[in-house]
Order: sequence, then C-alpha cells, then structure tokens
Amino acid sequence: MATSQEFSVADSVMVDVRILGADHYVFAAHSEQGLARGAYRCQLVEYLRGQWSLLASWPWQAVALEIAPQPQGTRFDVLGRDGQVGSLAGGVQTQVHVEPGRPVGPFRGLRAVKGTLFAFGMKREVYWRDPSDAWIRITDGFEPAPDPALSFAERMKARIGKVGGINAIATDTQGYLTGFGMRGEIWRFVVDRWKAVDSPSNLMLLDATEAEDGTLYVCGQMGLLLRGDADRWAPVSYLGPQKLDFCAIQWFAGALYVADGNSLRVMEDDELKVVDHGVEEIVPCVVLAAAHGQMLSMAGQEVWQTADGRRWKCILG
Repeated sequence: MATSQEFSVADSVMVDVRILGADHYVFAAHSEQGLARGAYRCQLVEYLRGQWSLLASWPWQAVALEIAPQPQGTRFDVLGRDGQVGSLAGGVQTQVHVEPGRPVGPFRGLRAVKGTLFAFGMKREVYWRDPSDAWIRITDGFEPAPDPALSFAERMKARIGKVGGINAIATDTQGYLTGFGMRGEIWRFVVDRWKAVDSPSNLMLLDATEAEDGTLYVCGQMGLLLRGDADRWAPVSYLGPQKLDFCAIQWFAGALYVADGNSLRVMEDDELKVVDHGVEEIVPCVVLAAAHGQMLSMAGQEVWQTADGRRWKCILG
C-alpha cells in the first residue's frame, strides 16, 4: 500500500483502529493542526513494522473504521459523522453517502458482522451495505405505530421524548443482530424488524464485546457493565471504582478489559484492576481493538500494543 501524500504521524489524532496482523495496523485519524483550525480532515494511516504512512484522506470528520478482506486484497471503509463513507480498495480511493440528499447522523460506529457492514448512530439510524454497495436503511420496529387518537403536536412530542440512538452492535448467542444505546436501550433484529429487549438499566450503553463462549458484555455510564445471553441481560457486579464512565470494552486472552478514557482496567477475580503498562503513570484509553492474537489500547496520540495483556509496547506517544 502506497503513501498518498506527505504527513507526520505526530500530527495524527487517532479515532479508530483495526489489526491486520503482527505489527500491522490501520488507523482512522484526524490532523491535529486541522482540528485546531476547525477544519476536519480524516486520515487513513498505516503502521507496518515500525513505519508509518498515509494511505488516504477525506475532508470530513471520521468516527469509525472497518476492514473487509476481498479477493483482490483488503478494503478499508471509514465512516463520517454525517453519513459519508470513504473507501480504499486496490489503491483506489472513493466516497459515497449512506443516503444522498437526506440529513442523517450523527453516526457512532461502523462494524462488520458476519460479513455484512453496518453503520449506526443517533436517532436509531442503522444501515447495511448490500452486495451492490448500496446502503439500505433498517429501522422498522424502532418506532411504534402512531396513535390516531393523538393530535399531530401530541404525536411529535411523544416521538421526541422517545428519540434514542445506537452506539454499538453485535450478535447474541442465538445469532441475532443486537443494538445498544441511549438510556440503556437494547434491541434485537428479528426477521425484518427491531424488537425491544428488557434492559436492567436506563444508563447509556457505549460498547459491546463477545467472550469466547458467545456471551456478550456491554459497558456504559456510571460504571455500568451488563452480561447478556440472547434476550436475558443482567448487571455485572465487581469490586473497584463504581462510577467510572466506561467507553470501550474488549474480551482478550480470556479476560474482560474496559476503558474509561483515563485508564484501562481488567477484570481479575471479580475486581476491576488498573492495567500495568510498565510505566509509572496511568495510561489513558478510549478505544480497544483485538485480532490476530493482539490487542491495541488507544487514546488520542497514544497507542499501546500487547500480545498477552501483561507485557505492553508503546508504538505511539
């Protein structure tokens, strides 16, 4: 993969990351100088055995990154806050919008689930990309049928009061696509529509991960951790600080890791302990990613890598 233009990784503020192999990572990032000027320019940045290069860039705010292996190579997709999707495949850079002419977003994430790419965000907007590269909106079930007994103003007031958003998606133990979001909302996509699942909390859910046995774990505000098996969800009790706002969660090497922006913690004997990165200060973490026997912990201009959760290497920061 070739560098598209000169850049300095010291200017890159990391947003999301995917692991392609040992010492081979691709990041969605922003230019720090651009952010200072109020001008967003998202970057697709590669790290390969200690070398950094810029693969592509687009003039908008990036929120997420996903990769998809193809017969001709790997396709990289970057999601913009307002529904833009920038792609790089076979050295060709392109850009589309999930729904041209329609204001959407702000979007929260982009995830490949069982070979299908999903974009999701506020107002419970969920789209999937079909084999022809068209984006299809799937929101049936998120809103109940309007009550004809209510006036238009009353219906609008009720609708505004129930507006939510999807911050994370995953598949549950029965293979159903499941969404998590605002005010503790949990949804399952059954046949062709979303169905609400009873949630044990009304706190915002931010991220989800799947354990080796298929169990889903979800993290959220005020120290919230949930464990789910299909449509049954329960809080996870643990020792340690109880009111941290968790923003990322990852199952790795047989253990559960959670990040609160200011630190990374691991569950050991029902206690959330601060991860020892081998340095004196506590290392901040906002984003976690795991694949190919590695996990990355990331926050802004800091990126750390581990193969076992015990020994860490800083590759940026």
